[in-house]
Amino acid sequence: MQPIKRYIKARLQRILGYRRYLRLFSIFKIKTLGFDSRERGFMYFLSMLPERGVVLDIGANLGFLTVHLAKKVKDGHVLAFEPMPDNLDTLRYIVSRFKLSNVVIEPCALGEQEGLVDMVLPMRGKSREQGLCHVLTAEEGSNGGEVVCVPMRKLDNISGLLSDEDGERVVGIKIDVENFESHVLKGGLNVIQHHRPLIYLELMDNENRQCCLELARTVGYEPKVFSDGELVNFDQRTHADCINMFLLYRGSCGSQ
Repeated sequence: MQPIKRYIKARLQRILGYRRYLRLFSIFKIKTLGFDSRERGFMYFLSMLPERGVVLDIGANLGFLTVHLAKKVKDGHVLAFEPMPDNLDTLRYIVSRFKLSNVVIEPCALGEQEGLVDMVLPMRGKSREQGLCHVLTAEEGSNGGEVVCVPMRKLDNISGLLSDEDGERVVGIKIDVENFESHVLKGGLNVIQHHRPLIYLELMDNENRQCCLELARTVGYEPKVFSDGELVNFDQRTHADCINMFLLYRGSCGSQ
């Protein structure tokens, strides 16, 4: 973020109050999401989802993607996972404000084990960066950010997700958890293998990405990227800088 933008953000957070700032920022993002070139991949993911089924919004943050997901699966529902208290407060506000009766909020992080985990809200200067909240590692340290202890669950242990008694299946999963995606996938392999949902996730070019792609391929998924209006096979040489990725089960609609 440029210094001037960071300064303005810090000023708004101080003048408005942090939680009010988050609510207003979320509403702004909801209204302008379709015009944001950085969200073209998500909008394509949205277009691929059916109107019926369960969608998992893992790392729901302030709820601005949750709103669009809930409106798409109008005959299904969204499970929104968000552990950070201030983000969670905004998410609940947004769900209430937009009258999203088909959204269920799960106030927890997801990983490959159950228990408690420390997460950090990073600071850049005097600006709180709620979009960069992540699980704290011993190697990293908090670097001056705010540390919060939150509950962590395994996706495979969330009751009801493996049951088809209500006729609904998990049709889509969106994951944005700041380099913790591989742990989420490892803790949800039963759900993924059972339902074979379309998966959309943010992956930086690092070890976490390689782990996610290897894991996905072992359960029958192929990585894709959105390019020139369509999904194409991921190629590390060509798409190294592409962070928004799709995982499609082999043989599903859209696979190449």
